Amino acid sequence: MTEVDGHLVGIFTDDEGKRGSAICFFQLEKIRLTFWYNIDRCRGGTDTIGLPHIGRDSKCINKSHLPLSEDTCQLGVGGTIEVTQFASIQFKERLLTAIDARIVLKKTLVIAGTNGGEIIQEIQSKTAAGAFFEVMPLM
Repeated sequence: MTEVDGHLVGIFTDDEGKRGSAICFFQLEKIRLTFWYNIDRCRGGTDTIGLPHIGRDSKCINKSHLPLSEDTCQLGVGGTIEVTQFASIQFKERLLTAIDARIVLKKTLVIAGTNGGEIIQEIQSKTAAGAFFEVMPLM
């Protein structure tokens, strides 16, 4: 994963990690808001802590009367509300294993590596209709 232009850029594979990958752009502000929404729900006593992978999935206790700043990790909450995003581009028969992104000439340049040693270069352009990817061959 990497950060570019207020977005977290990540690669994801199928459930088995054997074939097919996707590149997704997550708005960092949306991640922050979702994180705090989960904390706020748990502080109000709604839902569970949501961290079963580390043995912490008990019911949330109402602690809304206690002050909480944005610089704290005191609650240790995972939550059940997730950040979701549609894939910006999908590769059906390539397994992506590395990614980086930069802004170049007002466009987002994404470089991805595959498990087979390929390097894929994509340019994300923004138009009035939204963003699109164009796969560019390396020169």
